[in-house]
Amino acid sequence: MADTPKFMTTREAAEYCRLHPASLALMRAQGIGPKFFRPADARRYLYREADLINWIEGRPDETPEQRTARFNSWSTGTTRTACETELSSVSEAQLAAAREEVERD
Repeated sequence: MADTPKFMTTREAAEYCRLHPASLALMRAQGIGPKFFRPADARRYLYREADLINWIEGRPDETPEQRTARFNSWSTGTTRTACETELSSVSEAQLAAAREEVERD
């Protein structure tokens, strides 16, 4: 019998990725985080463990040049500036939705 995929809530997935649940919710709202889905009859978003591993190990949607730039930014200290720029583009509605979801989980 094939292994059943493991599913995690936002809080569990954030812990697995060593992120704050609000960070994961914001990434989801911006479309830059790991793959997720929301069952039709549920209030929560779910993440498959395999999708989290793929996102952590390489973010399959990015090109090799983007991956190299991301790794280089870690060593040059530009990651913080990039994150601050991304967060400044988040609307108040997205922030409120992310906070609300974290409180629900």
